[in-house]
Amino acid sequence: MQSVLGSLVLGYRPLWGAARSLAGVQLYVREAAAVGVDAPHLLRTVQEMWSASSPPLLISPLSRQLLSDLLEHAPRGSPWILVPGQWLGDSALFAQVQAAHQRGLRLVWRGPLGRLPEPEVARCFDNSLLSLQPEEAMAALQAFDVPIILLAGGRDKHLPWSELAALVWRKVRHLVLFGEAADLIEREMRRSPSAAGGGCRIHRCASLEQAVAQASRLTGTGEVVLLSPGGTSYDAYPDFAARGDHFRHLVRSLELP
Repeated sequence: MQSVLGSLVLGYRPLWGAARSLAGVQLYVREAAAVGVDAPHLLRTVQEMWSASSPPLLISPLSRQLLSDLLEHAPRGSPWILVPGQWLGDSALFAQVQAAHQRGLRLVWRGPLGRLPEPEVARCFDNSLLSLQPEEAMAALQAFDVPIILLAGGRDKHLPWSELAALVWRKVRHLVLFGEAADLIEREMRRSPSAAGGGCRIHRCASLEQAVAQASRLTGTGEVVLLSPGGTSYDAYPDFAARGDHFRHLVRSLELP
């Protein structure tokens, strides 16, 4: 659905979380004509219309100039702002992203999971929206038809885990937990109605390093080891990219037969 407000074209889509609960609203913003947009006025208008009880708002500018204006003028406490990863090759825009991050703006990186940003870039973005969430972990589990050893953990993001727990009992042979969320995940697993007939064994580790070593001992021929944490990396790493880099290093360091 679109509507025209002054010099802007606006569009939106709901952002769904686990169990199809509304996690936020993404607001697309584009200039309606070749005239500049008053970014401060746009931000004030949005915040006046968006009550404290409304779901989180993610502003998605559809032009570099509008993104640049928002990064320059948005004060701390503004709605989330989406930054397309492919635009960060512009050094001036990246400098604005760094400055906005230092002011405390909540920024969201957008791009393919197979091409995550370098650590220097990742530090400018909120990790909790970039790491795999429970519903994304479910999609990863459903992609395999072979036995799975799942590594899960990190810092909890206060998201529902019940659906993921049911799927893990059906699809996963070994669940290796690590990090601050380990207690929560195991509790949800034990509470799941699927626990009675599930064939998954739960293991606890103090760190990702121990979890990778445990997974290596548990894995049989033709089985898959999947790192799908479901939580942020802030309990042990500066950002999600650092956790991913450490995981790759640990896997490459294994002495495999």
